[in-house]
Amino acid sequence: MSGPVVRCEKCLNLIPEEPNKPLESREPCPLCGSKARNYAISLGGSIRGLATVTAELTFVGAKESEPPPQTAAKGSILLEAGYELKWLELTEHGAWCVQVFRGDELIEMSSAIDPQDALLAVVEALLPPR
Repeated sequence: MSGPVVRCEKCLNLIPEEPNKPLESREPCPLCGSKARNYAISLGGSIRGLATVTAELTFVGAKESEPPPQTAAKGSILLEAGYELKWLELTEHGAWCVQVFRGDELIEMSSAIDPQDALLAVVEALLPPR
């Protein structure tokens, strides 16, 4: 997270002043003369997850026989799929963007005011690959 960036509201010129400076004590913008200000702040973060699916095979109706050789052994990992989710807060009022990566490849992204809505929009990308 970085500190707030203060710009002139009218011309967006960068203003070197504290973000909480009262209007009456602000110096006018040297380019346009406005005392109105625009404030921006950057926030970021990431969440990393790994999903593992474990399956146990049960053979029904087979008597005293071994499982076919092409099947996995009992309790073995049949599939492992790993994804990385990166969350970006787009506004100070809570608009969120979630990006889904498989390795370095961006495979899906969504943005919404509610982070749960953003996550629900990308949930199909989190299913194991077929």
